[in-house]
Amino acid sequence: MPNCNPIVDYQRFIFKNLKIGDTIGTRRTRIRADLRGFFAELVLEFQAKIKKNPCKAARIRVLRVPIVSPIFQLVVIGFLCVSASHRIQQPFMAWTEGYHLSPVDYLGAVDYNSPHTASTAYSVSNRWEWLNDKELQIEIICRFYPHSSWMKANPTPELLIHEQKHFDLGEIYARQMRKKLQTVALNAANCNPEVEQIVNDTRNDCFTRQRAYDAATAHGVNAAQQQFWNEWITKELNELQLYANKQFSVFPK
Repeated sequence: MPNCNPIVDYQRFIFKNLKIGDTIGTRRTRIRADLRGFFAELVLEFQAKIKKNPCKAARIRVLRVPIVSPIFQLVVIGFLCVSASHRIQQPFMAWTEGYHLSPVDYLGAVDYNSPHTASTAYSVSNRWEWLNDKELQIEIICRFYPHSSWMKANPTPELLIHEQKHFDLGEIYARQMRKKLQTVALNAANCNPEVEQIVNDTRNDCFTRQRAYDAATAHGVNAAQQQFWNEWITKELNELQLYANKQFSVFPK
């Protein structure tokens, strides 16, 4: 069987909410909220691997998490070992056609020190495994994290649209990732680096686009720009409709 281990990638929302001028206390609050979702997701992946094959240790890789301290790595490993035996409710919502985020979906602790009215935590996760010596099954999901997302009281309809479009942008890049993986000629003997490159490139593009979206719309305040982005996002989703399925198979040569 080709040497291509199942991996899971998290296009992390950690640090995406940090703003220039934030106080140390504000930054700590945001990072703690993001890490809670991050840890919980890792535990779920660990549990799934153990349940599927209890005789072997689950192998999970996190690609380029923007915290590389050895101490942090030890904390993650210790957390997984202690928590893997506990059942944890899935802490995310998958992007779903026709579903729109509402205030009840934002369950995280509100950062009242933030100048912003809301914070939407999302990721584009992926995993794959060989079904046989030829077929590689891949799953890519754009996820929303309710417990790491927050919204201040009395949000306007315009704010809800702005935050929904952040989630929709994540889905656009999830579809682009699916498209690339289905259309590129993967090398069966060397698929790990090839897939990781596609994942990393697409994730970085998504991060750049999210920043551009906030800058252009002034976080939803610029109505004309918000309308422009609303239309662009809808167009992109429609053009990538062929790649809406979260799970698919490829056949590396």
